[in-house]
Order: sequence, then C-alpha cells, then structure tokens
Amino acid sequence: MPYHLPSTSSLKHIRQRLLTSLFLLIQLACASRLSAQTLDTEPLSVTAICPGAQLDVTGFRTTAADGYAIQLSDGGATYTEIPSVFVSASGRYEIVYRATIPVGTPAGTNYRIRVVSKNPDINGSPSPTILTVKAAPAAPTAINSYSYCQQTAALSLSATGTGLKWYDASGKTFATAPTPSTDIPGTVSYFVTQTTDNCESARAEIKVTTKSTPGAPGTVALSVCQNSPTQSLSATGQNLRWYTTETGGTGITTSPTYSTSQTGQTSYYVSQSLEGCEGPRALLAVVVKPIPSAPAVTPKTICQFASAEAVTAIGEGLTWYNTDGNKFGAAPTITTDKGGAFSLLVTQTVNGCESPKSTLVVTISTTPVPTVSKATVELCQGTTAQPLEATGTNLKWTDPSGNVTTTAPTPPTLTVSSNPNGDVYYVTQTANGCESAKVAITVFVQALPAMSITGSTTANLGLEVPLKLTFTGIGPYRYKLSTGLTGTAIKDTTILVLPEKTTVYQVTEVSNKCGTGLPNNGSSATVTVLVPTIQTLALTSTTLCAGASLTTRFSTSGVFNSGSVFKLQLARIETDTTKVSYVDVPNSLATDGQVTGTIPTNTTGGTYRVRVVATNPKIPVNGSVSSTLLTVRPLAAATLTGNQTIYEGQPASLSVVFSGDAPWNFAYRDSTGTGLGTVQSLTATTNPYAFAVNPRKTTSYFLTSVSNVCGAGTLTARVVTVTVNPLLGIEDQLLTEAVEVYPVPAITSLTVRINGLSATQTALLEITDMTGYTTTRQETRQATSSVSLDQYPAGTYILNIRVGDRKASKRIVKL
Repeated sequence: MPYHLPSTSSLKHIRQRLLTSLFLLIQLACASRLSAQTLDTEPLSVTAICPGAQLDVTGFRTTAADGYAIQLSDGGATYTEIPSVFVSASGRYEIVYRATIPVGTPAGTNYRIRVVSKNPDINGSPSPTILTVKAAPAAPTAINSYSYCQQTAALSLSATGTGLKWYDASGKTFATAPTPSTDIPGTVSYFVTQTTDNCESARAEIKVTTKSTPGAPGTVALSVCQNSPTQSLSATGQNLRWYTTETGGTGITTSPTYSTSQTGQTSYYVSQSLEGCEGPRALLAVVVKPIPSAPAVTPKTICQFASAEAVTAIGEGLTWYNTDGNKFGAAPTITTDKGGAFSLLVTQTVNGCESPKSTLVVTISTTPVPTVSKATVELCQGTTAQPLEATGTNLKWTDPSGNVTTTAPTPPTLTVSSNPNGDVYYVTQTANGCESAKVAITVFVQALPAMSITGSTTANLGLEVPLKLTFTGIGPYRYKLSTGLTGTAIKDTTILVLPEKTTVYQVTEVSNKCGTGLPNNGSSATVTVLVPTIQTLALTSTTLCAGASLTTRFSTSGVFNSGSVFKLQLARIETDTTKVSYVDVPNSLATDGQVTGTIPTNTTGGTYRVRVVATNPKIPVNGSVSSTLLTVRPLAAATLTGNQTIYEGQPASLSVVFSGDAPWNFAYRDSTGTGLGTVQSLTATTNPYAFAVNPRKTTSYFLTSVSNVCGAGTLTARVVTVTVNPLLGIEDQLLTEAVEVYPVPAITSLTVRINGLSATQTALLEITDMTGYTTTRQETRQATSSVSLDQYPAGTYILNIRVGDRKASKRIVKL
C-alpha cells in the first residue's frame, strides 16, 4: 500500500516559493552549472516511508543524459539501486522517477536517496532529505488452508491482525472477510494483510479446496429364495456406508446381512465416500421369494422286462435325484432288466426357488423263470424228437424263427443244425400279469461226423509239425489216426506231431455222440522228415586208460536243429546185443569235426564200441559206430588184509588184493607207540600178493599208494593191525617198555596196554596236545584200556602214563 503524499496543489505552492526564493541564487550559479556536468537530487516530499511504498524523486541535470536510476543508501556510504519507473521530464534539466522502497528494507532513520545517470555515468548528489524507513508489520495470522466437500456450506475466512485487508488471486479486494464458494471442485487462493503505522504487511495466503462429491455406488438388486443361506450385502465403491432409509439416519460401515426367513422385499441404501466426502445413496433391494411345495408323485409298479419309461411327477421345473443326492440331467428312465424296488427324489423349481424333495418309490415286479429240465438238447439227424419241456404258469414259447406259441414245440431233425452254436428256443411264464425272463433251450441236431486232415510238409528231424483237423457234424469228437494217435476235440483244431521218419497221417476213425463217421475222402497228410546222419570215423588210439582223454573224428550230412550238441558215447561189448548200453563220455567238447571227452576213472576194463551222437533237441541223432574197437585199461586199486594176533617173535603175513592190470607198485608203512615207520615200496605181479612182516610189538600197517601202467590208483581197507602178545610177565621191567599203544596212527580210538599192571594198581592216562594242554584224563586198573579219539582233530598228541611214581610217554598220531 503506497504511502500518502501531500496533495498536488500544496506541492506546487511549495515549489513556487522555493523557486522564487532561489531564483537569484540560481541565476548567479547558472553560469557555473552550465560550465560543468552535474546531477542534483532535489529534496523529497516525505521524510518517513514504509517498505514497499513509492515516492517521486526529482533530479536536476546540467547536461543531456539518459539511463537514469534511483539509488538508496542507509547512512550515505553505500548506495543500492531500487526499483523505479519514469514519471516525467520538464525541459532539459528536470526529471521525475517514482521509486519503490523494497519490501525487505530494514527499518532505519538515516536513509539517503539519489538520482544517477548511466549515460554518461554520473552519480547525482543525494537528496538533502534524510529519509526514515519504518518497520514493516508481520503478515496477519491465519489458517493457511481449508477443505470442503462440494455443495456444503463454507465459513467466512478469518485472520488475526490490525486493519485487515482481503484480496483474491487477481488482486481484487473485499470489503469484508470473504466466504468461499463450494459449487465447483478445485483449489482457490485468498490473501490477507494487516496495516500498522500506515504500513501494510506482506500478504498471507489462505487456500480453500473444494472436493468432488462421489457418485452413488453400484448395486445389483438381489432375489433369493426363502431360507437360503444368508450373505453380506455388497456394492461397488469405496468407503461404503449402509443405511436403512433413503435419507437421514446413521449409517454403518459393516456390510449388513440380510435374512431369508421371511418372504418379501427389504430395501437397503448405500453411499460411498472419497476424501471424507460422502456421495448420494443407492438403493439395493433384496427380494426373498417363497419356497414352492414339493411336487406330487404316485408310487409306480411295473413288470420286469417291460418297456423302459421315464419317471413322472406333477410340478414345474422338475429336478430328479438319486438317494445319494446326485442330480440327474433329465427325468431318469426306468430300466426293467432287474427286479426290486428303489426310490428316486424329485423337486420342482418355481421362480428360481427349489422345493423340498418328494420320494417316488418304483417297484419292478419279477416273475421267476420257468424250470427247464434240459438247457441243452442234443438230437441226432433223422431221429424222432419229443416236445421241449418246461414247468411254469402260462408258458410262452419262442422258436428260432421268432414264432410265439403257448404249446411246447417239437424240434425238427430232418436236417442238421446250420448254426454251430445250435438252434435256440425260449420259454417264459406269466404270473400276476408280469412275464418272466426268457430261458434258453439250445437244440443241436447232429449228423454223423466226418474228419479231414491237412498239413503235408517237409521238416527236419526233431521239429514239431502242425496238422489241421477239420470236422463236420457237432462235437465233441473222438478221432484216431493211422499212426495210432488218438484224441478229442470240440471243434476244428490243430495238433502237433513229432515224426522220427517220413510218415503218412491218415484218418482211420472219427465219432461223436451220434456214432462213428467216415474220413472225408480218405484224406491224409504226409510229413517228409529230413534225417541228418553222423559217421564216426576210425579212432587214433585203440587202447586207453580209464581217466584218459579220448578224441574221435566224425563227419555229418544234413541239417541239425538249433541247440544241437555233439558228444561221445561208449558201450561195452556184450555177447547178448540186447544188453548193449551206451553211456555219455563226460566233458565232451566238439570242434572242427572232432569231439574229445574224458573216459570216467571208474570205467571197467574191457573192449568198448565208440560212437558220436547229437542231442538234436527232442529227437537225438545217433551216429554210426566207429570201426575201431577201444580197449580201456582200468586204474589200479588195492585192499590190505591181515588183522591178526601173534606172540612176540613170530612173523605175520599180510595180503594185498589188486584190481587193474599188473604189474602193480604199492607202498606201505607201519606205526607203533613210538611213531611212524619208514615207507616200504614193493612191486607185485600176482594177485593177491602176500608179504611178511616181523613186528616186535603190536603194530598197525597201512597202505600209502598203489599204481600201475595207468598211473596212481585208489586204496580201500588200507589199515590192518598185528597184535603182539608177550611170552613172559614183565613186572620188573621199566614202565616205558611195559606200555604198548596201538594203532598208530589211530583213527577213532587208541588201545593202551600196560603189561604187568596188577589189579591193585591204578594207572593214570593223560593226552596232551603239542602245546601241553591236557585234553583227556582217565584212570584204569585194567591192563588193556581204550581211549576214544572221536572228538580230536587230526594231528600229533602225547600220551602220558603214570603208575605210582613211575612215568612214561608215547607220541601218537590221529588221522
């Protein structure tokens, strides 16, 4: 707000007086002024001014210049240019500018103002007027923003201050505080100042925002059935509020839940709010429709096997269910193939509401089937048939052509049944108006059978060949072929034969229940068998030992079946050829036309025939016998005999019985209580072979080996014992010499004899192993005792004998 200056007339008067008073002075100084470029600032019209106020500043110049400005200084030391605008110029020398004191100018009492020129650059003299700049008042206190909903009443604006003055955004002033309009959404700014000491403050801005009112929320009217599940209402919008009246009332923010217990319409209203502004209310009508009554149904009874029909009920929009609650897509159709009773459920739907369920009971009445004595009747062609038989009420018969009669039909037998499954007749009975299920009676009119055989072919020996048997007439059939093969069949079939040579198969007999027929035109099938052969060639060796390897070459002709294996066989020559028996040679291996096997070690010596055979799966192929006879020499075997008792000093005779070819080499050794003897080797050419031994005391002898030209043989009964009895008592001899232990080595038991032991003396027998561990301890008062060794493992042991204070030890060996 500009500061109020003196009136124009007063200024002119003052100026005139000053000009008059100074006229002479000006005239006097004129010459000096014209001679120098000067710019003087004239006295100001005011001495005090508010920040932001305007005042006119007059300058007097002595030369032409332009680009004038007004400068302000607090104290006159430093000047700062302030805003100004040109007002007027008088002649060549006087200019007037209207300057504005900047709003932020600090208050002070020593401000100076001067006019300056920029072209030329001349700093004018300051005005002689000392200017006071008053302090600017603060902007009034006011709430800086208001917010209203559209079309609501607004309050007049207010502020705290002195000499308030109101403006709108365009600068228009109001006589009093304005009242904002809320008709149009948006934000409008208002301004207010206060004035103290004739100084107007800066403007305070107040923003008034008018918020848009939202539209009514979206709703959809509800139509529900009575007693249906209740749900909360819903609408489309924000910050919903629900009412029970169109206007007024208090709304709730929780969606109400409608009740379906009573029929009729209930109105609800809902509004939405945006930024705190609530919009108009929308109607949401809930209509509860009545439940229709259950549809009317009538129990239904129908006969089994009657035509299927759909169930019915009286009502609108019927829906059918089974007793489990599963819905049918349409009215179900009653099938009558099975008897019994069942229930169906049905509802009606009126105006979208489904009724309670009605129960429809459906009964399928059944009639038992008639009793048939024979379900299958077999007749022979040309015989006299009897009427078919059944037991029941109101029988009804249907023949294979579909003809229906109440009289039991008699099947014709002039022609054979053309249907391989027989001719089918049906019979039913009717009771209580319901016909039973059909019972089938199958009639077969059979002719005498005929049979043909086909399948002639060529096949390798050992391969099964299929032959096809074709019958006429009705089965089952019994047949016999020229090879003696018999069998049964119920229809055409294929059999497998395994001929060992080329064979012609002919039908010799065929029969069925009607009797024996004939082959079809004497049909036959010929299977030509291709038999491979094996020729066993001459042997390279005529004499071999048992256990030796035998190699034989052979040749073949023809084709052998897959999986066939070649091997050797031996047969001992017998006078009675019926007793000849070939046995396989183990480990036979065939390669490149020869087969090698090992003659069993237990083969009896003698002359043998040799042949090569092929396993040829299912039917082996026996090769020819080699022209070479094989002599097999058996392995040697030896048996030692000669258990005996002698007196001390007598010789003993032992005997060895051999098998196999002479000469025989054998070895033996003895064993006594003191240990094993040296191995003795002998050669024998006689069988049995006897040799003498001279034991000094009881001694065991055992064979250690036997061999002949075929190598090492086997030993049987290899151990004998020669018991030596003393001639005189030996009570006074040393205990070691008085003790005899045999057999050594021992197998199951050990005999200990203490010569001279009296009945009053006790002998202690102990056996220890080689580590000194005592394994057996026993006492005896007998001169001869037996010690069992069954529980001992094979090895060497020490026998300790103690009689009183005498001791003796013997080494024994357990085999």
